[in-house]
Amino acid sequence: MSFPETNILDTFSIDSGPPPTGWLFTYSDVVATATTVSGELLMHIIAGGDTGSIYWSAETFTADQECYITLGSTPIVADSYGALMLRITDPEDETIDGYKARFFNNLDVDIIRISTGDTVLSGESVSSLATGDGIGFRVEGTTLTLFHKPAAGAWAQIAQTTDSSVSGAGYIGVESQLVLE
Repeated sequence: MSFPETNILDTFSIDSGPPPTGWLFTYSDVVATATTVSGELLMHIIAGGDTGSIYWSAETFTADQECYITLGSTPIVADSYGALMLRITDPEDETIDGYKARFFNNLDVDIIRISTGDTVLSGESVSSLATGDGIGFRVEGTTLTLFHKPAAGAWAQIAQTTDSSVSGAGYIGVESQLVLE
């Protein structure tokens, strides 16, 4: 199975400033938050235990979706994470449905069904997670697959599960959460 199969949606190839048109930002528990682009890196600057999400809001995508990123850095605080999100029903609604693939700095990864209460569908570990690595997530029919690519390597499947709870088209997104110690 090859990954990725879709073209790059956005390279964030601007020197600095707000992200390009087409992106929607949502935050919870905000104390101080900013999302900017600097040197072609999307940066989510967090303070106060915030969760921040960015969604491609210009259009929804068909039910079969994939999302992938290259890590500019890894989560630096225990229990903090990054996530890729697929089949998101309405990013501006507090009760969204969809799927999330989370990756933690302790090398744990999981696939979650997002609904009223999140349900973990699969949990795995990766051998390493470093700056320059790629993380990818695909949903095809009822199959959800998580991929990892070392900075100098090739994409490889690291987790897979099935679920039929969220079957329609939706938005894609990226999320980060900082848990303060």
